[in-house]
Amino acid sequence: MYLTPGSLVVFRATDSPWLEVLPAFYLDEASLDPSLTEQGWRLAQYSNTKHRILVRPTGENRWLEAWGTRVAGLEAREVCTSVTHNADGFTLVATLGGLISGRQPYTLLDNIQPPE
Repeated sequence: MYLTPGSLVVFRATDSPWLEVLPAFYLDEASLDPSLTEQGWRLAQYSNTKHRILVRPTGENRWLEAWGTRVAGLEAREVCTSVTHNADGFTLVATLGGLISGRQPYTLLDNIQPPE
């Protein structure tokens, strides 16, 4: 399952700021590891700080009374960066970081795409 680019992600129904899911190529360019994208991970960027995290669908969904619709649960992780040395010097590479715990991010169920 994949998140549709441009989808909004929140941690609470009335939460501000929200995050916007970026197209897959943002992660492909940042990570040099296509397996993250293939596993359903996408970068999501906070609307107010431009800080990015990694999100992917968990396959769970529930009714959200505040929105009057079903929402999809997401797993959220920090983005870690590491340095990879190459012939031109070095490259900063995004990797899967620690689990963001204590609050469950979610998005509208319509924002989830089936596997390609």
